[in-house]
Amino acid sequence: MRIRAEDSPLSPLGLQLDPTQAQAALAGGVDRLRALVREHAVVILRGLGDTFPDPQALSRFASQWGAVMPWSFGDVLELDEQASPNDSVFAHDRLPLHWDGMYRDATPEFMMLYCRRAPAQNEGGRTFVVDTRRVLARADAASVQRWKQIDVTYFKGGQVHYSGAAHSPLVARHPRSGEDVLRLEGPFHADAPLLNEPLRIWNGIAAADVAAFEQALVVQLRAEDCCLSHAWEAGDLMIADNFAVLHGREGFTSGSRRTLWRVQVHAEPMAFNPPVPERFVEPCPPPGTPVTCAGE
Repeated sequence: MRIRAEDSPLSPLGLQLDPTQAQAALAGGVDRLRALVREHAVVILRGLGDTFPDPQALSRFASQWGAVMPWSFGDVLELDEQASPNDSVFAHDRLPLHWDGMYRDATPEFMMLYCRRAPAQNEGGRTFVVDTRRVLARADAASVQRWKQIDVTYFKGGQVHYSGAAHSPLVARHPRSGEDVLRLEGPFHADAPLLNEPLRIWNGIAAADVAAFEQALVVQLRAEDCCLSHAWEAGDLMIADNFAVLHGREGFTSGSRRTLWRVQVHAEPMAFNPPVPERFVEPCPPPGTPVTCAGE
């Protein structure tokens, strides 16, 4: 079965395949599906049911795409609400926009989320996906030039699997296509702190200007023509170009049993992350402190 982009476009971005198309895409092999993800930034396959009955099945599928990113817990992370979470990723709160792999040695090209159990329609839990290339394309030249002068260093406390340090220019290069993309973990709000927020050190912008700058940037990131809001159904598989997009989560009703499985796939060659500048190797205050620092 031939899959055409015009068959099932998502608004404002991405491609959604109905159950028949989704099964055809899986049967047709990885190459065509990979091309669709690279073209549309995010592809959602609906109605897969028990195609992946366990995490190992999802990992085997992902391994057809390339080298799966390993973690201490294995290849697949189960994302659901924990009784005593040590990080907002395991709570029912919102998750700020971010890109996967930022605290690791390399950033994976593909991020896959498979929905085992979906919250009810009125319980929240949508996933937001921002194609940052669109944000840059619609921004004025002066704003983009300003963004290119800024970089951010992040420090994450050691309580979770993805702790450590990360550094990136705000405007980076897509490792495969060479396009400009945006890299940011945020926003965070002082009046609504999240579990285990990172310490962020901004360079190229005065400390007093960070809050207003980020607020204005987030307005552009969440613009209607740049941000997809996906309400989950059980059996959905989302595959995103992690080099191009940022993603985050809407808060959801506690106890709603929202469960996603996540797996990530490296590019070939791997896209290694930039080193943390030596001047920031020993941050002050220590990691985990809910404070935003800024430097010139």
